[in-house]
Amino acid sequence: MKVLIVSAETWRDDTNGGNVLSNLFSGMDAEFSQIYCNPGKPQNSVCNNYFQMTDQMVLSRVLSRKEIGKSFITSKASTDSKKEIISPDSKENRVVKLLKKFNSESLRVLKDILWLSSNWKNKTLDRFIKETSPDVIFAPCYGSFFMHQLVRHIHKVTNKPVISYISDDFIGYRQFSLSPIFWINRILMRKTVINTSKIYSLLYTMTKEQMDETAPIVHCPMKILKKPVSLTNLSVAKTTSPPIKLIFAGNLYVGRLNVLIELAKAIQILNKDASKFGLHIYSGYQPSEPELAVLNDKQNTFFHGLISSNELQQRYSESDVALHIESFKVKYRLTTRLSFSTKITDCLSSGCAVMVIAWSEHAGFTYLKANNAAICIDSLNKVSETLNDLASCPEKIGFYRQQAKQLAIKNHNRTEIQSMVSNDFQEVITDKAYH
Repeated sequence: MKVLIVSAETWRDDTNGGNVLSNLFSGMDAEFSQIYCNPGKPQNSVCNNYFQMTDQMVLSRVLSRKEIGKSFITSKASTDSKKEIISPDSKENRVVKLLKKFNSESLRVLKDILWLSSNWKNKTLDRFIKETSPDVIFAPCYGSFFMHQLVRHIHKVTNKPVISYISDDFIGYRQFSLSPIFWINRILMRKTVINTSKIYSLLYTMTKEQMDETAPIVHCPMKILKKPVSLTNLSVAKTTSPPIKLIFAGNLYVGRLNVLIELAKAIQILNKDASKFGLHIYSGYQPSEPELAVLNDKQNTFFHGLISSNELQQRYSESDVALHIESFKVKYRLTTRLSFSTKITDCLSSGCAVMVIAWSEHAGFTYLKANNAAICIDSLNKVSETLNDLASCPEKIGFYRQQAKQLAIKNHNRTEIQSMVSNDFQEVITDKAYH
């Protein structure tokens, strides 16, 4: 079986999107290739054959008429002299960082217009597609018009079935924004997703809530796919002693920063008489000086910056409670309502008890609460009370550690999920009912 993956992410085990791909496909009896649209060099043990297109290449096309796209293989399989081995481009990384600083709706639209108006449908791309000769295409569903056009083009060139995976809400109208650009973009994106779904043989989603809301809109079969995780840390024996060590790892966008600051302030107050908690934060976010004063006071809170996935596993093994947080602001609540962050499954498999602070209608919150797998806080007003109760009754940490472990084993077993995915891919390839 030959699988062509079409994604925005650079496939690296030390990034969130890349880690998801590795967890899904490592061990599958298949030959993989990938088309991706970010700078940098992949780093994984699953795929060797790549085609890369980036923002910098699109800009170069506009300015100097250079052709968009490069094919290459990673060094351990670099036997084809026609392929080019590349390394991360610092200039392109600077472009990405600059764009992230201005991550507005208008800029995203402008970026899509730039991509769509460039000559990305070229012989180099089509040659790569035909040479890989995939049996099936795996293409996550993004809120990018270009990515949808790219997937439809690849399907047209290959005439092979497409399996997709949607993790965020790009089509629902239960959102909040005063920007006309936002709503025009949302209407057009909904139409785009519906159009692309006509070529999907199967569409995965991470939550039942999203499947229930998406299924009546799209034109394809749907199925729930939970992120598989490693269960290694679940066997680590732990004892809890004060200060209780809380750990947060991940991005601090879509309003999460404000929640983390409120949690840090609550801990600082609770620790005035005795050191009950220590909050340790691992993130690539760069806090301002006022934010650092709260998030890294070196007594109650400690901001460590970004670390590798291997280092993070070690930090989890040394911690008591793994945190997942989401914003309570209306705009962000609705933006993330149906999303199921992969950090939730990372927390479940961390060997820690799990604490989730989020809106009660958030899909991740409802999942953890329904399975009694986490200490659930659905209001910032309840943070101090819940922490105080936990300090008085630390044996709850052991209980919720066991609950998290049981849910990870039950619903996120890597072997079982990878087997399901492999069977689904084979079915899509061979079963005419999917075509």
